[in-house]
Amino acid sequence: MACTVIRFDEVELDLGRYELRVAGHIVPLERIPMELLILLVEKRGALATRQEIVDRLWGPGVFVDTEQGVNTAVRKIRQALHDDPEAPHFVQTVVGRGYRLVPELIAPADVAALPGTVAGRKRLAALAAVLLLAAAVGGAYLVRGRAGEGAAPESRVMLAVLPFENLDGSPEEDYFSDGMTEELITRLGRLQPAGLGVIARTSSMRYKDARRGLDEVARELGVGYVIEGSARRQAGRVRITAQLIRVSDQTHLWAQSYDRDLRDVLALQAEVARAIVSAVRGTLARGQEDHAATRPVVPAAYEEYLRGRQLWNKRSGESISRAIGLYRSAIGRDPAEALAWAGLADAYMVRGYLSFDHPREAFPRARDAALEALRLDAELGEAHASLAYARLYYDWDFAGADVEFQRALELNPSYATGRDWYSVYLAAMGRLEEGRAQAELARALDPLSLVIGTDVGWHWYLAREYDRAARQLESVLEVDADFALSHFWLARVLLQQKQYAEAVLHYQQAVRLLPGSPVPLAALGHAYAVAGDVAAARRVLADLEALSRQRYVPAYAVAVIHAGVGDRDQAFRWMDVAFEERSHWLVWLGLDPRLDPLRADPRFAGLVRRVGLPSS
Repeated sequence: MACTVIRFDEVELDLGRYELRVAGHIVPLERIPMELLILLVEKRGALATRQEIVDRLWGPGVFVDTEQGVNTAVRKIRQALHDDPEAPHFVQTVVGRGYRLVPELIAPADVAALPGTVAGRKRLAALAAVLLLAAAVGGAYLVRGRAGEGAAPESRVMLAVLPFENLDGSPEEDYFSDGMTEELITRLGRLQPAGLGVIARTSSMRYKDARRGLDEVARELGVGYVIEGSARRQAGRVRITAQLIRVSDQTHLWAQSYDRDLRDVLALQAEVARAIVSAVRGTLARGQEDHAATRPVVPAAYEEYLRGRQLWNKRSGESISRAIGLYRSAIGRDPAEALAWAGLADAYMVRGYLSFDHPREAFPRARDAALEALRLDAELGEAHASLAYARLYYDWDFAGADVEFQRALELNPSYATGRDWYSVYLAAMGRLEEGRAQAELARALDPLSLVIGTDVGWHWYLAREYDRAARQLESVLEVDADFALSHFWLARVLLQQKQYAEAVLHYQQAVRLLPGSPVPLAALGHAYAVAGDVAAARRVLADLEALSRQRYVPAYAVAVIHAGVGDRDQAFRWMDVAFEERSHWLVWLGLDPRLDPLRADPRFAGLVRRVGLPSS
């Protein structure tokens, strides 16, 4: 379209950047259900019934929990516009019937008659004018024009692949049926032009061996379609059975069984994915074929890759080490197996992030493995995301990381982990609102992920919205009281709220749940220092020094304790060591509240410049 920016007074709608700006406040449109907002504008103050909203947002024939879905969409609009439902300036609730825009907002006879201050009244009137223009000029673009660029899940048909049943009989063979589930999720995610949002593996696998009704599963995951299936291997062959079910009426839209040579498993996965997409959205357009289906696999190598992926998903130091061994064995059997190289990259990446290994060991290995995966398959989105992670955390090539993250999500918009990692990058660049928006998109694609749920709370922590952060992290711990990362980040939130005793308790839980890890132990030392127990903080420093004789201890973590004690010279000395280590924690110099006592020192600005971070 010719017009990419619609502007009136202090309100601007930028269709090129896909964001709304009100008096300098930026709202990414991915956070707003634009079809609902445009419907309300088109009504010009008249009532939009709940049924009209359902028809506009989801259309007929696609399951949605009407009450929850409509309420969520309205809540997102109110949050984006900072509107209070108890005293609305934008969206009014008509109890039991629907919603409407404040009538005076659409056709104000006199700006002075609007509620609020003069400036506020002008902004309300300007917003009305912009939204009316958007509905007339840009509506189709806003609703449909960015589906290939990470449109919000509300505009997609959402689908979940439930864990395939293992028909081989032995639980030790679960790795194969689990691997088929995960690979099918990935294949479907790559077929993004079909308009599908695919729930991530983490959430889908929660239903393994769970006897739950499809209605309940669909409500919890927010999906309209479910795939069920089974897998069996025997004598070098694989038999796959899959069926696609529309949840709203329990209709089986498609079912098929396949019996193939195990070497053709990639082609089989692609064929099943195309059949499912075709059944949901019609025949695939040209150019949407899954390119990775052309190469036959070496069965033994592919099975080792699947076993490695199963171990990697456990995220413990021991399981990741074993996964690395399996990936390397798979590569030895088949050096052209791009998936094994991508898996190896992810395994080294996690070891680096959790400080199991020195950054100069873990991250270059991860980067090299990702580059090899991309040499073998340039359109492997997961490998682009892994490379972006290394560009961010080790190379400090922030522009290069942005390019790789965007390419990863272009290739697979349903890759929840990639969106979560991209949200981390955006936050590190100081683009906090955009980061939170990407984290929410990741959560929509993986609603039961403890990691992503924790990262949503972490984003609020970085924004220094500590009450919101605490509520989010506590909600994760309600699901799993032993999830170490949520204890770790909740402790940091409580520390900022000066709830020192509670913070120490959560840090102690994180230390217990991550035995031998120096990161929560160092954070506990900082908490002791800030709480005034300097002796305890120095005991932790001594413990870390002893631990460093056995394994890698991040210098950044030691520096933070010295900052808490108030010893600036020692803090900066250890920060210099962290710089020489290429510590990934230095990416957070600009946002880590624990470093606030150091920020006025000229040495701090110099360190930020050396890392190459954008100035605040």
